[in-house]
Amino acid sequence: MTFPAARSVQQSASREPIGPHRHVAPAFITSRVPAEPLATDLVLDSSDPQFASTGLHVSSTLQLHRLMTATTTLIRRELGQLSPEMQEEVSNCLRELFGLK
Repeated sequence: MTFPAARSVQQSASREPIGPHRHVAPAFITSRVPAEPLATDLVLDSSDPQFASTGLHVSSTLQLHRLMTATTTLIRRELGQLSPEMQEEVSNCLRELFGLK
């Protein structure tokens, strides 16, 4: 799944790597959907019409409080991508998480 880099909170939702070492900031994703999601969880519901673009097979949770950096050389393939609306939700959650509102 492509994920706009954390810098997209301040810039446009770019899929370009950050810096000379070509790092991206992916978030952890799990097929477990909590009964009470955290404010930093984005539930990707398989009944959502935009779900197909994610490349996922079942409803999943994007856990934005579990970010990491990775060089793009570690990424083997792109599973799918988030819709513009989902990317906006990610940006809003990251703004809240990092106190950028």
